[in-house]
Amino acid sequence: MRKLIIILLFFNAIYVKGQDVVFSQFYNTPLFTNSAFTGLFEERMRVGTSLRTQWYNIGNSFNTFSVFGDMRFNAFGNDYFSVGATLLNDNTGNGNLHYSYGQFSLSYSKNLHVSKYTRKSHYILLGTQAGYGNRYFGKNPFSFGSQFDKTKQEFDPNIPNGENLISGKVHFNINLGLAYYFASKSGAFYAGMNVEHINKPDISLVKDTNYKLNMKLSGVIGGDISINNYLGILPAFYINKQGAHTQFLLGSHVRYEYYIRDNNAFRVGGWLRFNNSIHSLELGSVVISSILELDNVTVGLSYDFSVSSIRQINYYHNAFELSAMYKWGQSPVDKSIHCPRF
Repeated sequence: MRKLIIILLFFNAIYVKGQDVVFSQFYNTPLFTNSAFTGLFEERMRVGTSLRTQWYNIGNSFNTFSVFGDMRFNAFGNDYFSVGATLLNDNTGNGNLHYSYGQFSLSYSKNLHVSKYTRKSHYILLGTQAGYGNRYFGKNPFSFGSQFDKTKQEFDPNIPNGENLISGKVHFNINLGLAYYFASKSGAFYAGMNVEHINKPDISLVKDTNYKLNMKLSGVIGGDISINNYLGILPAFYINKQGAHTQFLLGSHVRYEYYIRDNNAFRVGGWLRFNNSIHSLELGSVVISSILELDNVTVGLSYDFSVSSIRQINYYHNAFELSAMYKWGQSPVDKSIHCPRF
């Protein structure tokens, strides 16, 4: 049964029009969530990484590793522009189907209003990303009946399989994002929308065919609500639609700052992930997450508990995700200007 599932996942990846990786910790992968979030932090430089393992008990079906980095520069007054880069590698079906891409990011953050007395700031951000992706097979990803050597009575992977497949394809990609945020020392609000694969690149791995990668439309809205000097709530809602597939995450973190002077804090939260099934939108998984903040270092850990109909196949296991970020350097704009926490 497990082998059949993996085979179906393979051919789904080959023949359908594609679906991007969606991180449960979208708040810790900002450049993958919205290109306008490039440079949206209070320090000068930032680097981050994440690792996601999904359905590991049916043959390591999905493993995703990503890294990103960005840097802010002063533009005019309290405006700033930012540059960044992202790298991602996604392996499907015991590592035999791969998707890798690298992109450069550029964003501009326009100051709408900053109050020196209340330390409130309003910004609108515009960002774009461009880069190349590569979808390709590993060595001998499939076994076909035509590769059975009747003379030797054994399978020979060196025999041509006669199938109409190619080993890989490189494509160019363009994204565009827009965001707004309001932030002060006591709280924040942010909202953004992002369009990926505007150019709809061809990603087909079948000879003489053309399959366009669907545009991915996504939106996010969230906030940072301060209850007192130590306690806060960070609710968020993230939705994305790509082709016929729709998914959204809804939940919140509770943040406890146990050492205010050094900005050390601990967060714990819960999220609901909904997906569209054959008939309707259904609850796919429940995500439990935690984040540890130590000065400029942030480490996140989450686990998806599957509650969808597929849970009987994967024995109620879904996904494990680990992330880390490091921020440093003096802000290129006024120190009194705050950015929202995600």
